[in-house]
This record gives sequence, C-alpha cells and structure tokens, in this order.
Amino acid sequence: MFKIIISDLSRVILFPKDRSYYGSLNSFYSEHCKEPNFNFWNYYEINQEYLDFLKTLKLKLKLILFTSGSIQNTKELQFKLLEIFEELLNPAIVGFNKDKKEAYTSVAKRYNVNTNEMILIDDDKSFVEAARQASVKIIRYSGDNRILFLVLNQIIN
Repeated sequence: MFKIIISDLSRVILFPKDRSYYGSLNSFYSEHCKEPNFNFWNYYEINQEYLDFLKTLKLKLKLILFTSGSIQNTKELQFKLLEIFEELLNPAIVGFNKDKKEAYTSVAKRYNVNTNEMILIDDDKSFVEAARQASVKIIRYSGDNRILFLVLNQIIN
C-alpha cells in the first residue's frame, strides 16, 4: 500500500509560458526576477489540473514536493504549494541530489516508511532511474495529465 506521493515541481507543476524554453526554470527565474516590474505569472504557469487532482488524494496519502532548485520558495509559489504539499524538500534538506538513490531512502526514513510505499512523479529520466533503484514506484511525467491520473488511480485504488 502506498503512503506517500513525491512530486517534482519543474515541468510537472510549473512550466515556462514560453514552451520553447528548455533550460532550468530556476536559472530562468534568476535571470528575470531582478527586472523592474517583474511579474512571476508573466513568465510561468501552473498545472492547476494536476494540483487539483492531488488535493483529492490529500486525505489518503502524504503529498511531498521534492525539487532540485529553490524557485518553490518564491512568495508567488510557496503559499499555493503549501496548501497541497505537507513539505517542500530539496537536496539541501534531504542530504542527497535527486539523481542519487540515497535521496529517496532519505525521504523514506524522514517519513518512517519503506521506499516501496512511495510513488515519485517526475519528468527527469535520471531522477526517475535513481528512485527506481531505491525501489520507489515511479511515474515519468510526459505532459499528459489524463494518462497520469489514470495511472495514479490504478496504482492507489
């Protein structure tokens, strides 16, 4: 039985409005946040459908955000994310980068669960592979919410 869903932020929840941009969302933020009259939402958009779906699971499972950057700490995002996620983790908190299987065993220890009781949703192949090596159930996000919701419902129900 699964107890925790761990979700990534970049390109699962948060996307650049310019979909042709493929670089780091954290770097993109650092480049633009100092501009006069910077408005976060002019550059980014949220996968609200995914967040709404996660809200429906909140009574069944712990929801954790695990991201490699710091953009989740911006005032624009933090309030919205903390409405859904129990905790916002990053490698500095966990002690390992997301591409190391030890990151996922560390998260499991933090919540007193086994790694095989966790599900990771991430778009990055190296992070998904590290989680798989730690015996975490993985879902590699491809951008299609319908498929994600179908797979998640089959796994947790």
